[in-house]
Amino acid sequence: MENKKTGCECPLAGFCNRHGIKKNNHYHKLCENHPGYFKMWEECRGPGQQQIDCHNKEQKTEEEVTKSQEEEVTKSQKEVNAIIENFHEGVRDTRQQAIEAQGRCALCKNRGCSGECRNNQQLPSKIKMAKNLISATKEHAKTGFAKAEDELQAERLEICKGCEFYIPDQDRCGKCGCHLKSKSAWKSSKCPIGKW
Repeated sequence: MENKKTGCECPLAGFCNRHGIKKNNHYHKLCENHPGYFKMWEECRGPGQQQIDCHNKEQKTEEEVTKSQEEEVTKSQKEVNAIIENFHEGVRDTRQQAIEAQGRCALCKNRGCSGECRNNQQLPSKIKMAKNLISATKEHAKTGFAKAEDELQAERLEICKGCEFYIPDQDRCGKCGCHLKSKSAWKSSKCPIGKW
């Protein structure tokens, strides 16, 4: 009893003379029962087919088709190997950059600098600093001149010391100009760039 829903002529999986490819069990079942796949193989664009195999399928032997398919796999593997090698080269480059960056300042990228470059920053203008102080004092007064707990103050100072705007020699913020020991002690204080 025939269960085929297509024009498939092969009784079993294996080399298909009609389509010029070797079909495994899955491909054979698709060829027998799935008109869409059968049509693709008929048009030389089905899974496992190559244009060269299709145009000369009558003249090619199973061994010739298998060889051309193996060559295609080898070509694909070479392409994959090239992609992997490029990836590894990128990793090596990144690793080399990281090694070169060691011993360099995170801010100015100079060797031997451990953040002293921040001392070269200019403070905001005196008018800007006065406006910042007046605004901060108003907020501080609204809270009844509440002080920050020691733990909060220490946390704020730690964040400031790691900031690119911190001026170590003066213990000041290069963005707002505030003295950080005082600024961090006021509960209502805020970092001008939102770090705390």
